[in-house]
Amino acid sequence: MSKSVAFPVYRLINITFLTLITTGLLFFGLSFVLPQPAHAQGPVINIGDLPPGKVVTITFRAAITTSLSAGATQVCNQATISGTNFATIVTDDPTTPAANDPTCTPLDLPAVSIAAGTTPSETGPTNGSFTISLDNPAPVGGLTINYNLTGSTATLSADYSLTAGTNISSLTGSSFTIAAGQSSGVITVVPVDDQIDDDGETVQLNLNAGSGYTLGATSTATLTITDNDTRGVTVIEAGGSTTVTEGGITDTYTIQLDTIPTATVTVTVNTGSQINPIANLTFPANPSALTPQIVTVTATDDTAVEGDHSQTITHSASGGGYDGTTIADVTANITDNDIAYTLAASQASVTEGNTGATPISFTLTRTGDITRSSTVDFSLGGTATNGVDYNNIVPAGPTIVFGAGVTQTQVTLDVLGDFIVEPNETVTVSLSNASGTNASGTGTISGSPASSTIINDDSAGVTVTPTVLTISEPNTTGVFTIALTSQPTATVTISLTSTDTTECTVPASASLDSSNWATGAPVTVTAVDDVVSDGPQPCTVQTGLTSSTDPTYNNTFNPADVVVTVNDDDVPGFTITPTSGLTTTETGGAATFTVRLNTEPTAGVTLTLTSGDTTEGTVSPASLNFTTLDWNSPQTVTVTGVNDDVDDGDQPYSIITNNPTSSDPDYNGAGANPADVNVTNLDDDTAGFIVSAISGDTSEDGLTATFTIRLTSQPTATVTVPISSTDTTEGTVSPASLNFTTLDWNVPQTVTVTGVDDPDLDGDISYSVQMGPTASSDPLYDNQTPGPVAVVNLDNDVPPVSPIFLPLIVRNSVTAPDLVIDSLSASSSGVTLVIRNQGNAPVVDAFWVDVYFNPTSTPTVNKRWQDIASRGQVWGIQGVGLPLDPGESLTLTSGDAFYFPQFSSAPPLPVGANVFGLVDSVDFSTTFGAVRESNEANNLFGPVLSTAASGPATAAQSGTPSPEGLPDRE
Repeated sequence: MSKSVAFPVYRLINITFLTLITTGLLFFGLSFVLPQPAHAQGPVINIGDLPPGKVVTITFRAAITTSLSAGATQVCNQATISGTNFATIVTDDPTTPAANDPTCTPLDLPAVSIAAGTTPSETGPTNGSFTISLDNPAPVGGLTINYNLTGSTATLSADYSLTAGTNISSLTGSSFTIAAGQSSGVITVVPVDDQIDDDGETVQLNLNAGSGYTLGATSTATLTITDNDTRGVTVIEAGGSTTVTEGGITDTYTIQLDTIPTATVTVTVNTGSQINPIANLTFPANPSALTPQIVTVTATDDTAVEGDHSQTITHSASGGGYDGTTIADVTANITDNDIAYTLAASQASVTEGNTGATPISFTLTRTGDITRSSTVDFSLGGTATNGVDYNNIVPAGPTIVFGAGVTQTQVTLDVLGDFIVEPNETVTVSLSNASGTNASGTGTISGSPASSTIINDDSAGVTVTPTVLTISEPNTTGVFTIALTSQPTATVTISLTSTDTTECTVPASASLDSSNWATGAPVTVTAVDDVVSDGPQPCTVQTGLTSSTDPTYNNTFNPADVVVTVNDDDVPGFTITPTSGLTTTETGGAATFTVRLNTEPTAGVTLTLTSGDTTEGTVSPASLNFTTLDWNSPQTVTVTGVNDDVDDGDQPYSIITNNPTSSDPDYNGAGANPADVNVTNLDDDTAGFIVSAISGDTSEDGLTATFTIRLTSQPTATVTVPISSTDTTEGTVSPASLNFTTLDWNVPQTVTVTGVDDPDLDGDISYSVQMGPTASSDPLYDNQTPGPVAVVNLDNDVPPVSPIFLPLIVRNSVTAPDLVIDSLSASSSGVTLVIRNQGNAPVVDAFWVDVYFNPTSTPTVNKRWQDIASRGQVWGIQGVGLPLDPGESLTLTSGDAFYFPQFSSAPPLPVGANVFGLVDSVDFSTTFGAVRESNEANNLFGPVLSTAASGPATAAQSGTPSPEGLPDRE
């Protein structure tokens, strides 16, 4: 008898090489411990040259496909390491008996479980799923599992079908196969959309026993097919509404059932008094019940002038399970054939304007049966005269014709503009002889007559624009305009006079006639020059009464006078251009400005200039002289920057203008002193350090390295730079400090770094040379930290080679418990989590559970929450909590009987934190926790996001539980 097994084994192997290995090879092999041992060769991996201290990480997957004899109990592995400079190393201990070899693993059959996945729905349809899980991957050739559908209320084929999903290589009516090497598979449930209201049907899939596997904790799962059929009646109006006309147009809508009924359904139609009766509808108990039936709506004709109105049509259903089903009403909008005509003026009034035409309109609205044409007569009246006050009447005839479908039209005319002063006038429209539609239709009129007023907008007057002017010596001018507000019948003359002809002059009069009355007559006012420094002077232009043979404008209006100000042009002083914004540089950059007099002096004028800070800039020339001949010729002054080596920033300074001297009192003394000129000298120095690259590495053999440092600008005081090594066990520095004075600040000084030997095999170690903090009374160079400079000290220690052992571990290889966290929720008031034993043996050892808030690293075994997180909570499971049997769950909450407040953070806890849970978290005497599990890699849950508390904080338990019997947490 023989058997064949195949399952993947993933292993992470860390090997640290203690000496230089050249062209190293790793040889992996698998040995099967049988009644007669067999051996299978694995891959050879070339890992190349390896320096001392190098860690090689090897991940490999082993698949066992060899046919094994009956009685095979375990799988073992062995590897060898060989190279050019050392003897071959065997990674298994040949003296250990195979039965006790730690690199051997017992064989194990996979356990099969099932779980309900996605819910199937007739909508779409949307497929559902069952998930099949193996605790070990399927062997070579796949794993065939038996099943049945006993307990299902849904009917296969009629309500659903099953198809092979992910990792299912075949599916029959009684079994399915998980593909080789896979640990899970999916069976897809495909629902049938049947248009029958049959909500709540279920599909139950039961796993049956078979060969090559065992049944897991869950062997049955159920899915409920979501029905998308709801019993109801759909009413659809054509075009979204129902509209009919008395004695004319009809309309339709449809009625249909939403699901197939169990028997014939009768729909009764109740029409009311405004719609003619409609026969009842019947729907059979088959798919044709879903076919819409057409309902035709016809209005009841009457002779009442009632306007458009509506009628509600109601419905009721009976039979086939539809009794009492709510059916939507239909509102029939009825157009009356007894037409009403309504007249209204679109504008209550309109201003005639001066020229052109202004349109006005009268709106006539028709309601009732607009599907046919009809007529009504109109006439014009009022105090306004056709052809004089208005024209262009539309329509021209006395009858207004409405075409089919037309609800509104207008009577329009144009009001004629003029300049005639006249009273307001009216235009009136009247209606008569209104008709209806069809032989029985009647017509009514409302709003007739309708009137609109033509408003006169002509008035006489005189405008002056502007009434205030400013002009200047010697001879500038200003202009104002005189205009009329209406057209005169004869020339209008207005007299003009100046109140001071020594300051301004003006024409004797201005004239306006039919050609310029609206645009106006421009009047020019001219300044009169003088040689007196007398400042601004008033000069008013006075206007006389209007004069004309047009009685409207003869001696009737006195236009506004115009107030004129004449500015003097004689002001003594200096013009300096510019007085600010000038820049010089420490590299000798210069700037210039100019100086001149504003008026001619009566004698020579001297202005002296000095620099406010000669360490930043100089001025040339030192003085300027102006005569009565060249007083208005600009003279140029040059400002030049002065250099220094100090980082003092851009410095402002001034060119000082001193009191001028002259026998002309306007240009002598402090009262005539012009403004100083502001200048900025741009700095070219920046405080800092220049540190060169280091010459190389140091070594434990005493190898040294050097680098240099100097300042980038002249300090105002001596600068001391301390020099130190960050690791004196690897390297020392000389000297211990450097001093830079105001004289040698730019001379590089050398720092020497010497390697330090040690007996440890610690590999090449990186360290740094730290400079600073500096000390100086110059604030720019005080408390500075140039660098640091990175250095590597090369190791010179080589230890002997040691054997390396590579154990092979297969998950779920023995009967053992397996603790997991199923759910975790956290808020500011506390924590709730559910732990479960999903293994095949009970948990009998006491263990800890830690919850971590915002840990700095991912939690692992023996990392308590206080080791890597700022907040956390702890539970200790012992006593009544044990044993925890296979499949059994335990819910833990803050403050419960298992909660340890002495090891936990009290609420409030942080909101928005990343929260992790770790079951079997702490036992310092082991590397796997307190419980030896079949899978130690699935104890971590999270992260989840903590929330704000929805209620009060969780009450703390009374008393403090004892940790006796639990692993040590200290």
